[in-house]
Amino acid sequence: MACKSIQNAEALPKPIVQEINRFSASSACKDASVKQLEFQGQAVFLFDEGTCVMDKESRVLDKNGKLLGQLGGFTGNTTILGEDFSKAQFQKELWRKSPAEPNP
Repeated sequence: MACKSIQNAEALPKPIVQEINRFSASSACKDASVKQLEFQGQAVFLFDEGTCVMDKESRVLDKNGKLLGQLGGFTGNTTILGEDFSKAQFQKELWRKSPAEPNP
């Protein structure tokens, strides 16, 4: 796999590691990434599809892999759990697709 490895995978919840592995195998854009943020007092994980696919939604999951909501898309949604996601605080990037991988 030409993707960048998951940063500190051993410290992440197993459902998130599994989802990152699935996402890394299916993400279309060369700038796809997974970031950990703090939102409403909990760690959340943003699966960002990147910029090569118009109107694609980015998923936000909790530590158990439960979908909390989706951002972007055709409607340009910016709200998760009734609050604007711009209030989320970035913690770290966990995975980014390797720039060597071409877009399909």
